Amino acid sequence: MTTYLCLDIGGTKLKSALADDQGNLTDKQSSSTPAVAEAFTGKIRSLVSQYRSRISGIAISTPGTVDPVTQRLRFGGMLPFLDGINFADLLSDFGLPVHVENDGKAAALAEVWQGSLKDTDTGAVIVLGTAVGGGIVIGHQLHYGLHAQAGEFSFMMTRDPAAGDEKMVAHNGSAVGMVQAMNQAAGNIDLLDGQAAFASAASGNQAALTVLDQYSLNLAQLILNIQTIIDGDRVAIGGGVSAQPLLLDRIQAAYDRLTANPAIIGETLTKPEIVAAKYRNDANLLGTLYGLLRQEESSLDLKEAANEF
Repeated sequence: MTTYLCLDIGGTKLKSALADDQGNLTDKQSSSTPAVAEAFTGKIRSLVSQYRSRISGIAISTPGTVDPVTQRLRFGGMLPFLDGINFADLLSDFGLPVHVENDGKAAALAEVWQGSLKDTDTGAVIVLGTAVGGGIVIGHQLHYGLHAQAGEFSFMMTRDPAAGDEKMVAHNGSAVGMVQAMNQAAGNIDLLDGQAAFASAASGNQAALTVLDQYSLNLAQLILNIQTIIDGDRVAIGGGVSAQPLLLDRIQAAYDRLTANPAIIGETLTKPEIVAAKYRNDANLLGTLYGLLRQEESSLDLKEAANEF
């Protein structure tokens, strides 16, 4: 069975795994993402060298905008040295096919391939983390947009422009920010402890619930706004917090309140099914692998077509 190396580049962690063409992951590793360009490229090349004799391709998930044609990266977010990098050029001497995917779009591809959007024609994946990423699916295909920026939900504005960063979904949809605010409201010591935050809310701590309900309303507004544009049948919520049933319940309730007043919203718009994404920590690894498999399939189709002439 063919084996591939999958890399998930995050602002703080660099994850890697080997995968077969069915999406089975092995040899999973995680380490700190190097903060400077030379150390970063050295780390990437070291990982490829480690597995070179066992792999037939490299799939990379990264922050930033990835040109689907040239595979060149623009804007690396927390990793500015990624701006302008082309991983295929960087790793060309290994003689392997390379596929690169934006991290939010990779998570969406994982759900399209084998996850909660597997049988969905039109929908969206919303990935909750430090900010808000994801992807839009139309005709069971990930929609990139003209500039490969479709699904950049973080930049959607939801409030008065004078509100600064708080006007953007990146701020009021941040799962990290929500967990911190819930813990602070509940009086918990570790502000980054998501389990403690939701335990406080589940136990009935009103201060934590107030934060959670405002956050759920923010996400319900995001889902409603997306629905008015794509008219989808399912929206999958990803990220670590999507494992919390309480969050999904609160989002559902908030969405129903939004569409009940004014009533014309609910009477006009069909509510999408709101579900938890199937994949969380492995989503980016699996999604960019799917992108590589599709790239290889497309290349094979072109070769077969050329051979017919």
